[in-house]
This record gives sequence, C-alpha cells and structure tokens, in this order.
Amino acid sequence: QADPNQPRPEGAMTSVVRGEPLGAGVTAWPPALEAALHRWGTTSGRMPCLTALDTAGKPTVTLTYGKLWSRSVKLAYTLLHKLGGKQEALLKPGDKVALVYPNNDPVAFLVAFYGCLLAELVPVPIEVPLTRKDAGSQQIGFLLGSCCVTVAMTSDACYKGLPKTPTGDISQFKG
Repeated sequence: QADPNQPRPEGAMTSVVRGEPLGAGVTAWPPALEAALHRWGTTSGRMPCLTALDTAGKPTVTLTYGKLWSRSVKLAYTLLHKLGGKQEALLKPGDKVALVYPNNDPVAFLVAFYGCLLAELVPVPIEVPLTRKDAGSQQIGFLLGSCCVTVAMTSDACYKGLPKTPTGDISQFKG
C-alpha cells in the first residue's frame, strides 16, 4: 500500500541510457529513510552500516544497522520526552534541531540525524566553523535563527569549543 504522503512524480518518463532497467524488486524497498532503518536495523542488525576512516584511510569505528537503530530510537525518545519540564516537552514533531557535528564524528551525526527523523523532528545539519574567527562562526547565530532552530545538538569537543561568558555560560550568538 502506497504512502499517501509520498511525493507524486512530475514530468516526462525517463528511460535507461546505459545498463539495465531496475527490476520489479525495487518496489519492495521501504518508502522512507526511517522505514529503511527500521527494516535493516531489526532484520540485519549485525550488518555494517557505517565505517569511519582516519586520515590514513584505516577503519576507526564500524557502526552496525542494529546499533544505529537502537541508538536512534533512544535519542528520539529522549528528544521528545526527556527535554523540557514535566508539564510540557521542549520539542514537538515538526520542530527544527541543529546538528553541529565535526566531520571526524560521523557516527554521532548519523545517530542524531536518524534520531530526529524517528522523532518527526527536522534535522538541520550545520558545518562546524574551523576557528572562532571563521566567517561561518560569525554567522551561525543568524543561520540558527533564520532556520527557526529550537535545539542544537553537538559533540563534547564542539561544546567545549563554544565561546563562553565570564561566568562560564555559553555566549549568545548574534542573530
């Protein structure tokens, strides 16, 4: 049964220029990323999903579909039920969440991305500025504000590198 929320195709039909047309088995693929993660996380949990490499091209960490699924489900629950006060949750489906992760931490980024999708939140990936004087770091507040971001998630290393006030609190970003 087709998902009524799936986008409708527009434009003319395309044809294969090289190679063979995809087989009929393609229709059995999950209709969305969340459904794909659920399928492979529960049926092929031990299969590798992501292998991070160091600068020399050597594998540093491998994440399986099962681990990605379980971590993403836990994060989705935390985002929807553990943030905010007891009376009202801080986030609700449709809210935007900034994902500020360095390029050398793809596992945390992937878990955060899928956690947002499972919680029906909108992930907004943001590149980490290389230095505080980088032009991107000067405009990150504007970017977060213009995207109507409710919460930003980041790694410990990025969090420690954020500018602080004299009292030790995180500085407010302009914008």
